[in-house]
Amino acid sequence: MISQNTAIEIYKALIEPHFDYCSPVWYGISSNLTNKLQKLQNHTTRIISKSDFKTRSATLRQLLEWDNLSTRRSKHLGVAMWQFAFFPSYLKDLFVTTDPKYELRNQENKLVLPKPRTNFHKNSFSYNGSRLWNSLPREMHTTVFLNKFKNDISRYFTLLDSHGKHGNH
Repeated sequence: MISQNTAIEIYKALIEPHFDYCSPVWYGISSNLTNKLQKLQNHTTRIISKSDFKTRSATLRQLLEWDNLSTRRSKHLGVAMWQFAFFPSYLKDLFVTTDPKYELRNQENKLVLPKPRTNFHKNSFSYNGSRLWNSLPREMHTTVFLNKFKNDISRYFTLLDSHGKHGNH
């Protein structure tokens, strides 16, 4: 019989990477696909905790100290956006920063969020990344160290989840 700790290690090594692979890019997936993926994670929590289907999966995730997949995707997208903000790259061209000559209040370190003409654009990496980056607290935009940013974004989304303010996207 496998212990719970061993089962968690197996999950983190073999299953979780499939949920996380390129998650910032497919952040804008449909709610139907989001629900299907979440059901897979919920099923895994029940297997690992040896719980029946009457137990709420949110309770099991809390006991295991796991985020739901939507929150994980948000955290990964936030980290990707931080990397684009602090490391020059050809991908930085996907994101347009605000024009400094206008100096609008609360606009420093924010990205221009163009009005999407189609739903396809609303689900794009550049649109969702800009939208998520702009929703983060201003002090997070200037965090210089990646580990500190990861801790900050983790606390931010944990706080949102605890207040029920973080939805599927």
